[in-house]
Amino acid sequence: MKWQGLLRFLVIGVGVLAFSALAQAQEHKAWIEIEPDNSHLKIKAYCRNNASEDCVLRYNLTVQKRGKSGRTSSAQSGSVYLPSQSEKCLSQLGLGVSLKDEYEIKLEVYKDGKLVAEDSVSYP
Repeated sequence: MKWQGLLRFLVIGVGVLAFSALAQAQEHKAWIEIEPDNSHLKIKAYCRNNASEDCVLRYNLTVQKRGKSGRTSSAQSGSVYLPSQSEKCLSQLGLGVSLKDEYEIKLEVYKDGKLVAEDSVSYP
């Protein structure tokens, strides 16, 4: 009898924690859009606030390039006010690309110092 009660408690507790983590993970969404155009690459980083309250978020966008001339890296960061149920373009970049260049692009979004959303894209 005691084991059944304990087992129910554990199952319910794990379910509540999983639901809470899922709900928190869906409060903010980050994504990267890339648009190749001849010898250029347009990069746009976005974030959506699905929460019921407005918030201020910090973001970091990093781009790492590997090509015949070696490796380079660049980063942009900033803060953005995002009203509830809205989305915003956080950053836009334009890069010149060569035939054999490879790019790793990563977006991280933080709220109160905690990572709340992220995305990454490789090109090509």
